[in-house]
Amino acid sequence: MSTNLMVAACHHHSRISSEMDENCHQNDQVLEPGVKIKPDVDLKLAHQIAQKFYDIEVLDVVELNSYDDRNFLIKARLNQNDHQFCNQFHNSNGIHEFTLKITNSLDSNYGDLIEAIDQMIVYVNKANIAQVPYPVNSINGALEFRERLQPEQLNAIRLLRYVPGNILKGYPFTEKLAFQAGQLAARLDAVLETFHSPTLANRQFIWSLLSAPKLDKFIFAVKDPAMHSLAQNVLLEFAVKIVPIIPKLRSQIIHGDLNEQNLLVQEISGEPQITGIIDFNDAHRAPVIFDLAILCAYMALESKSISPVRLPKYIIEGYKSVKVITDEEMKILPICVMTRLAQSLVLGAYSHLNEPNNEYLLSTSQRGWQVLEMLYQHGPDQLLSYWK
Repeated sequence: MSTNLMVAACHHHSRISSEMDENCHQNDQVLEPGVKIKPDVDLKLAHQIAQKFYDIEVLDVVELNSYDDRNFLIKARLNQNDHQFCNQFHNSNGIHEFTLKITNSLDSNYGDLIEAIDQMIVYVNKANIAQVPYPVNSINGALEFRERLQPEQLNAIRLLRYVPGNILKGYPFTEKLAFQAGQLAARLDAVLETFHSPTLANRQFIWSLLSAPKLDKFIFAVKDPAMHSLAQNVLLEFAVKIVPIIPKLRSQIIHGDLNEQNLLVQEISGEPQITGIIDFNDAHRAPVIFDLAILCAYMALESKSISPVRLPKYIIEGYKSVKVITDEEMKILPICVMTRLAQSLVLGAYSHLNEPNNEYLLSTSQRGWQVLEMLYQHGPDQLLSYWK
């Protein structure tokens, strides 16, 4: 891999379209098996990118976990005292933290998707419901730009305010934290009711619950017969019971990936409080109940102190304290929760085939199949009786 940066002037929709891979279509962003989309960026190149395109002195670079993108924690000093975020980033030793995000080639080349995501982050930031990874202007004044990091790929690049705190996953899940998570999810969905983006509204991609029927192309990666059958059964229930009623459900732009690694916690007066939301890159238009389903799925997966079957009750109570859940939405919630777990397990298995050394891709599977089986055995009706 060459570390020479080749500048590509790709801010216009038509230019981006002409550079897209044959598998990346303007209105269809759904991953196809065998297509590798993760950027080939190492620590040295990440350092060079941050140093060259942003008004900072890079001191240290550490890679962060990611499925399809490359994320790097950047520690740096600001080169100008009047930097746009100087006050927000100020600390006693003058060292500031950012996230350098190199977006996968599929998302990078999907029209103005990255620009739309940044607009959404700015919109949420103004609502002041939580700390979010606000984008920083490059030396050219852009919140995002694209570079040809490999001859055949263009990748969107952003530098984001690093949100302080620890991921929720590191804390024992209590009823109180589950309630807070549900509250924040509802507040975010309430803010996004009035956010509109044609790009996000038309977005189709494999990680949307709307794409669950397309997982039949990836389920071959699940080799265990019992697990394979379980995932198939869950996906069939979604196809039969949920897909036909989707047009009737309340829909809007949603976060799309609310989980225990995208909610951040800080200690306030000795008590853990959920104060931040990160990773808006799965934002799209879908039934609003999907955000709650995704949050319930991942928190149930990671819950040790409260049964995964019971934990969603407290998340739902928190959500309902802010935003109404209709009877129809509540009825489909259990199947949507199980479908998200199946989706994560199937795609995790598939991605691990392509990156066998990336254990992060199997983070869900370590307990996921057990939790999915537990939920499936109880069934939607019994789960609802626990959650209402």
